Amino acid sequence: MRDMLASQKDFLSNAREVHAKELESAKKAHSDEVATLKNDLEKLRGEVDSKDGAIDSLQSQVKSMQEEHTVVVAKHEKDGSTMRDMLASQKDDLSSEMQAYHA
Repeated sequence: MRDMLASQKDFLSNAREVHAKELESAKKAHSDEVATLKNDLEKLRGEVDSKDGAIDSLQSQVKSMQEEHTVVVAKHEKDGSTMRDMLASQKDDLSSEMQAYHA
């Protein structure tokens, strides 16, 4: 009976060692996976930060271009108005000269 108990004790001891090694291996694999995921996450955060910076830069460029466009449109409108006024004035001058010529 003693031999049988000793044999079972050895069997259980061996099984415990095998399970302990399996557990340790699983813990190591889990730890490695967590480290890999942390590195991947840091890379992704870096990419997001970089893209956020690019977006901010592009938004600033768009705003600047919109402001330039507004200034150019206003200048063209002013120039157009000035030209219309000049043409109207010249038309009036020519009309006056025509009337004086025919009189």
